[in-house]
Amino acid sequence: MSRVIALWRGVLALGSALAIGSLARGFSTSGRVWPAGDVVMQLQLGAPAAALSDGASGWNDVAESAMQDWNSQILRSRLTAVKDSSAAQNQGNRLNNVFFSPDVYGTAWGSGVLAVTITFRNTRNTTEADVLFNSNRTWDSYRGPLRRSSVMDLRRVALHEFGHVLGLNHPDEAVPVQSVTAIMNSAISNVEVLQIDDITGARSLYEIAAAVASPSIVAQPTSASLQTTGSYTLNVGAVGPEPLTYAWTFRAVGSTTAEPFRLASGPTYTIGSVQPADSGSYTVTVTNAFGSVTSNVATINVAALTTAPETLLANISTRGNVGTGAGVLIAGLVIGGSTPKNVIVRAVGPALADYGVAGYLADPALAILDGEGRIVAENNDWSGDGAQLSLSFARLGAFQFPAGSRDAAVMATLAPGTYTARV
Repeated sequence: MSRVIALWRGVLALGSALAIGSLARGFSTSGRVWPAGDVVMQLQLGAPAAALSDGASGWNDVAESAMQDWNSQILRSRLTAVKDSSAAQNQGNRLNNVFFSPDVYGTAWGSGVLAVTITFRNTRNTTEADVLFNSNRTWDSYRGPLRRSSVMDLRRVALHEFGHVLGLNHPDEAVPVQSVTAIMNSAISNVEVLQIDDITGARSLYEIAAAVASPSIVAQPTSASLQTTGSYTLNVGAVGPEPLTYAWTFRAVGSTTAEPFRLASGPTYTIGSVQPADSGSYTVTVTNAFGSVTSNVATINVAALTTAPETLLANISTRGNVGTGAGVLIAGLVIGGSTPKNVIVRAVGPALADYGVAGYLADPALAILDGEGRIVAENNDWSGDGAQLSLSFARLGAFQFPAGSRDAAVMATLAPGTYTARV
C-alpha cells in the first residue's frame, strides 16, 4: 500500500456574485491525477424526500449525471458509479465515498460551505477522494439560473466537486487570481454546466488534446465493382468520445460537386438496388465534440446489364424526405418504344407504419406530369379506386394498402415519352 503523504480539501461556498470574466486559459490544478482506468465512486446520497425539479429520479442519479459530463471530456480515466453503495464512510479507506453529512468527518461545517472534497494523494497519483454534501442545507436539482433562495442545486455543486476529484482547484483563488467563467470557481453561481476553462483544465491533467479526442477511422469504406443487381453496403468504423455523428456524401462520375445524403446518418450506408447512376465516389465525415475526420474515398463502379427488349420492370421503389415548394419528392420515368404502357405509381405514407417506419407522410398527394409539365393523372386518397387498384397490386406482387388509408396511387396508361411523379 502506498503511503499517504498529502491530504487536500476543495470547498464550495455560497456567494452572491456571478463568476464572470474572460475565457482565457486560466484553470488551476493540483498537479495530481488518477491512474488510467475507472475511478469508482461510491454513491451514497439516498433518496430525496420530494420530487426533484428537473425530473431526476434520485440524488445518486443526479450525481452520476454530473460525473458523465466530466467523462465526456477525458479519455484516460473515467468516473464510474456504484449506486446506493453500502460501503463504510471513512477517511483513508481507499474508497471514494459520496454522501450527505451533518459534519466533515467530525468537524463542523464552515459558514456558507455547501460541500467539500477530501483527497488523499501519494507522490504521483490521487488514491482516494471523498465528496461530502452539507446535509444541514436544503437541496434540490434544477436547471437554469441560480435560484436566490435557501434551496441549493445539487447538480451544479456535484459538477464542481467532481472537478476537485479529478484534480482541479479554484481558479479564482489561484495566485495570481484568474478571472474566468468556470464551474470550478469557489462560489456557486449562475454557471451550471462545464465551461471552456473547466474542460481545458481537465484535458490538461489527463493529457487529452483535441487531436487525441477527435474521432479516428479504424475501418475505411470499401470500393467495389458491381452489377445492377442486389444491394451494396458501405461501412465505416470509427472510434472516439461519444456521441459520434456521420455525414455521407456522393460525387457522381464526371461531377465536381459532392452531394450530401440526408437519410444516411449512421456508420453504414446501403444502396438498396444498385444502378449505373450509383457509380461514383463516396465519403463519410465522422464528427464529435472535439473535431471531425473524413474517410478515404470509396469508388463504386456499376456495370449495366444487357437486357432484352421485352424486359419488364416492376416494383421499383425508393424512399425520400418530402417537403414543400422545392422540397417536394420527384421521381422520373420514361415510357419507351412506340406503344402506350400501363403503369401504377404509388406515394406510400401511412402504409409504411406496418413496416416499422416512423415519421411517414400522413396524407401524401401524387401527380403524374408529362414532359411539358402538364398533369396527366393525380390522386390524393387511393381508396376511390380501391377495388381495381388492389387487384393490380396483387398481380404485380406489390404490398396492399390498408382499407381506407390515406396513401396515394395512380393507375394510368401513358404514351411513350418522359414523365415525372410529384409527391
